[in-house]
Amino acid sequence: MKRILSENKVLLVLAIVIIVSIVVIAVSLVLYFYTGNGKDEYGDRLQGIEDVQISDDINDKVADLYAENTAFNEVVVNVKGKIIYINIDIKENLSLVDAQSLAIKSLDAFSDEEKSFYDIQIIITAKTTEEESEIYPLMGYKNAKNSQVVWTN
Repeated sequence: MKRILSENKVLLVLAIVIIVSIVVIAVSLVLYFYTGNGKDEYGDRLQGIEDVQISDDINDKVADLYAENTAFNEVVVNVKGKIIYINIDIKENLSLVDAQSLAIKSLDAFSDEEKSFYDIQIIITAKTTEEESEIYPLMGYKNAKNSQVVWTN
């Protein structure tokens, strides 16, 4: 046995280095991929969300803004993390400027603190109109750090 070890010292040291490397790689992979850090799926992007809560009746508040206007089928508000999605379905083809100005009216249901904390995405669709429209669907986005709504279609 001593003779085998003395003749193969280089191979023995190399084998030990390879085995230690494989163990270190395996342990680091397990720690990186399989141990849950207990963090939220959003990471730390939701810090402070407890301080600026959106009320449960926000859907009703936004719908009340459009109650007297007959151009809308439905308005749905959905809050996911720090993004508020406002989906507006209209009955008739409004002009681009009219649709944008009426959609911006939905921001009145939110406080200044909520508007400066949450990103708001507005989606305007015309599902019930028979005629093909070049305008719809129309999307607007308001970043929390900006006061303007940016539109695209």
